[in-house]
Amino acid sequence: MTDKDILIQQLFDQIRLLQAENAMLKETIARIEKNSSNSSKPPSSDIINPHPTNKKKKKRKIGGQIGHPLFSKLVFPRPSDLAII
Repeated sequence: MTDKDILIQQLFDQIRLLQAENAMLKETIARIEKNSSNSSKPPSSDIINPHPTNKKKKKRKIGGQIGHPLFSKLVFPRPSDLAII
């Protein structure tokens, strides 16, 4: 066999592999696209995608806002500093 014949044989082998892979992928796509409306599958087997949330972006960031005065709780004396009456 010449180099040309070997190359042709390799290409035919590759074509057969790709055709087999293509058939497998077509079968997978056909199986995935089935749902209860176009097959005998029950409705409970349908995949339900969650609705996208329409959250509006807020103008302010989370947390303390710039320019807002700081508020802190009052500090109480320690129990050891208290006098017993």
